[in-house]
Amino acid sequence: MRLIKATIHDLDTIYKILKDGQQQLAAQGIDQWQAGYPSVRQIVKDIEAGYTVLYQDDAYNNVGTAALTPAPDQIYDNMTGQWLVDTVDYVSIHRVAIHSKYAGQGHGSAFLRTLITEIRENRPNIRSIRMDTHKDNQPMQHVFHKLTFKKVGEMHGAYSDTGLSFVYEKLLRTPIYMY
Repeated sequence: MRLIKATIHDLDTIYKILKDGQQQLAAQGIDQWQAGYPSVRQIVKDIEAGYTVLYQDDAYNNVGTAALTPAPDQIYDNMTGQWLVDTVDYVSIHRVAIHSKYAGQGHGSAFLRTLITEIRENRPNIRSIRMDTHKDNQPMQHVFHKLTFKKVGEMHGAYSDTGLSFVYEKLLRTPIYMY
């Protein structure tokens, strides 16, 4: 399994994976990504900024995608809750999807583990990872708990007028205090 940085040539692949993810959520009765999010415009913006990655299996099949967004991430400006660490040295992971052909095979957890390892090993200044998901997205919440993310707050209306999202954070590095 490997991560590759997406290019604009990957737009169709990324769009199909995200659209498939949207359909998976709808089939589970989860009102996440059902109101035109993420848009093609958002996907292009992520790719052009260098945020988007593809997750490939050993046969080079595109299994999933995500966007690693650097701080500051304004989506969390109206969060109610408390961060584990008050820092600008964080990365947000958004628009995570695994194609349905690969669902139920542990790829969601493996993908996030790979992203965490990449951030920990290649971005030494990053102290935490921040993520969120719809209140009804139990599969993603399960993955967060399994990977020791802590629920730190909630957001209302971040992705739709009525949606409630739960916000999570994972510490990568604890602060060193000098006395």
